[in-house]
Amino acid sequence: MGEIAEFVLAWPAYWTARIVLPIITIGRVAAATRDENYSAIDAIGMGRRADGTILLGFDCAALVGLLIWALLIVVGVLLSCL
Repeated sequence: MGEIAEFVLAWPAYWTARIVLPIITIGRVAAATRDENYSAIDAIGMGRRADGTILLGFDCAALVGLLIWALLIVVGVLLSCL
C-alpha cells in the first residue's frame, strides 16, 4: 500500500513543487534532483547549492506540492460557492 500511495500522491506532488517553487520564489528555492538528494540535503530535508539556492529534499518537496494542491482545491471550492 505504501508504494501505491507514494506513486499516486508523492510523485505528482514532488513534480508540482519542482515546477512551481522556482517560479513563485524567483529561483531562490528549488526541489532537489535525485543526484542532489543524497549529497546536499541534511537531516531535516533541506540543503543549499553552491549558488545559494535553497534545496528541498524529496519528502519536503512532496509536502510543499501537496500543500499547493490543497490550496488550489480550497480556492476552487470557495470560488465555486460564489
